[in-house]
Amino acid sequence: MTVEKFKDVARRAIIVGFDTIELHGAYGYLIHQFHSPFINQRSDEYGKDFSRFGVEVI
Repeated sequence: MTVEKFKDVARRAIIVGFDTIELHGAYGYLIHQFHSPFINQRSDEYGKDFSRFGVEVI
């Protein structure tokens, strides 16, 4: 699942010594696509709650 991939990347960043991780979720990036009612036409739980994907990633 994509949320798990975000989690794995954050874990690896911490292991190699990063202090900060920035998530960019605007202007067509993946997180933004889930928040936009114009792009997100899904009929599952991610289409019913536009913030769900972003919240799960964070």
